[in-house]
Amino acid sequence: MRVIIILSMLFFSYATPNITWASLPNAAINPIQIYGQEYKFDIQRNGKKIGSHHLRFSQQGDTLTVNAKTRIKVKLLFLTLYEFTYDCTEVWDNQVLKKLDAVVNDNGKKYTITGTAKDGTFIVKNNRNENAQVEVISGLIFPTNHWHKKVIQQNRVLNTLTGYVNEVDITKQPPEKISIQDHSITAHRYEYSGQLQTTAWYDEQGRWVKLAFDGEDGAEIEYICAGCTNIAEIQSE
Repeated sequence: MRVIIILSMLFFSYATPNITWASLPNAAINPIQIYGQEYKFDIQRNGKKIGSHHLRFSQQGDTLTVNAKTRIKVKLLFLTLYEFTYDCTEVWDNQVLKKLDAVVNDNGKKYTITGTAKDGTFIVKNNRNENAQVEVISGLIFPTNHWHKKVIQQNRVLNTLTGYVNEVDITKQPPEKISIQDHSITAHRYEYSGQLQTTAWYDEQGRWVKLAFDGEDGAEIEYICAGCTNIAEIQSE
């Protein structure tokens, strides 16, 4: 049994509710203002928790460092059927991705993905296959780490599990109610199609609160925000 996580990482914790992505200056977006310094998601497979996803933010001047960690374990009684670990560090400077380092262990298959900005390009190297591969990406690129809502404005993303660029069409759906920790909040759903199929939800302040996609075996995989109680309570006041 395999669970493929097409993700790429993320977190938040509650911060000032009237701050939104749109209200922050383009040159000075600081996710700590809307998420806090760290956040957690529970990962579920067909409604059963199988792991967690953590995100940590640190800011020094114009440099933002984002650390993401995913841990998944699928068990049957005392037998581990599948295990997945993911550790990724992103370094941003004035909203431009400057560096990315990811280490993946997909049920025993280990590989790394690294990326570095150079002369208006982003050079990605990965050893996921037998021969290391290099891809040179022109212009700005957003990784598949959904904490940065501006990713929904893109038609291509850097898949941080494969090291390849995915061409995508991201469609905004009408607002809807979703359940977060026994609370109901209003969120906008964004459907990815093309070379990456997934669905992401953001609340009305632009905070990422949920992710869903199908695993390789057809199981429903969901990232459910585990630190959004304050967000839900504010919306219900």
